[in-house]
Amino acid sequence: MGVSLDRTGAMSKRPRVRRFCKWSGLAVCLLIVASFPLSFIGTLGWHRVIGGTTVAVYAQPGRISFEAAWAAPGFRYPGFASPPHGGFPHGWFLRKRREVFPAGKYAEWRRWWRWESRWRTDVDNSWHMARVPLWLALVVVLMPTLVVWYRDRRFPPGRCQTCGYDLTGNVSGTCPECGEWI
Repeated sequence: MGVSLDRTGAMSKRPRVRRFCKWSGLAVCLLIVASFPLSFIGTLGWHRVIGGTTVAVYAQPGRISFEAAWAAPGFRYPGFASPPHGGFPHGWFLRKRREVFPAGKYAEWRRWWRWESRWRTDVDNSWHMARVPLWLALVVVLMPTLVVWYRDRRFPPGRCQTCGYDLTGNVSGTCPECGEWI
């Protein structure tokens, strides 16, 4: 791989940033794709009380849930702060589901494809929840990753690395198509 130089002859940092963005975007996309089937088997998440705020991020069947609650001391919300199974532990946790595809009209696994947002606010208490489908998260990460992969493509030797113009026989040192210094 050659060194990318700008018009003044100094090394450009742009290729390194693009390379980092395209590979990290690919890694995040693969992580989202791998987490989709795993989200139906168990719940992986993170829960912490920060200041007076309880924050939780966890995977549900086919989606990621973000929850935050601000409550007066002793108040318990019907959501993640006091679920029937006794609440979430602090830090990272992994729980296996009792049934992978539970029966029932409103089974949670049937709603994996849609966005959901709820909030409840009282005088001293507030609870906010957003559930983002994994397919939406994949699209949001995949689109800019594809753009960076396209923009970071390499042209074969003998062509301008900016526009792809054939430089056979060019002795001027600049590309006649785009004016880029060679």
